[in-house]
Amino acid sequence: MLSLAAPVAVLVALVAYALAAHLVFASGEGTRLVALFAWAPLAVTALWLLWSSPYRRIVVLAVAGATVALWVLWPDRGLDVGLVYLGQYVAAQMALCALFGRTLLAGHEPLVTRLARLVHKELPPPITRYTRHVTIAWTLFFAGMGVVAVLVYAFAPAAAWSVFVNLLTLPCVCAVFVIEYIVRRLRFPWFGHASILAGVRAFGRALDQTQP
Repeated sequence: MLSLAAPVAVLVALVAYALAAHLVFASGEGTRLVALFAWAPLAVTALWLLWSSPYRRIVVLAVAGATVALWVLWPDRGLDVGLVYLGQYVAAQMALCALFGRTLLAGHEPLVTRLARLVHKELPPPITRYTRHVTIAWTLFFAGMGVVAVLVYAFAPAAAWSVFVNLLTLPCVCAVFVIEYIVRRLRFPWFGHASILAGVRAFGRALDQTQP
């Protein structure tokens, strides 16, 4: 049960943030609160990625200073903060697309193959080929999410865009995990499959290994 505490806490935090972000963004007002919700994912990501680096204190001070400046300097009304949030959302999706996609280049091991090796150590050739295809699928998924976000922002009401970005992103990611797991179990019934949670943990370990 203790091993589930961290993933559950992260999932609850993500769901809580998504619901709160939808409520403030759907209001259609460019208030300071909305601006802070747009800034929050960038701030948290910067702190997470650089927390173990020798520049941690500088990063903490920079994030804190930027947060205070945003609150003080942002006008209470009138600016389209949704465009700022769209930019960071698309940037995050493209970063994930690049994270998976660059491992498909010659001389690199596909990311999902690497994650599978962290769990299973040895992979038979059919599984190696399959994990490469899954890496391609995740690359296209994140690219597609970024493109759809731009199209919804451009052609749909702000509330619809907020629903897609804040409320549907996490379910879409979870759906891909579940679909891939089902396909893998049906296609390779003879293989000792790891759970979805084990795959998530492997992804976390792989990211930890890439941090400074």
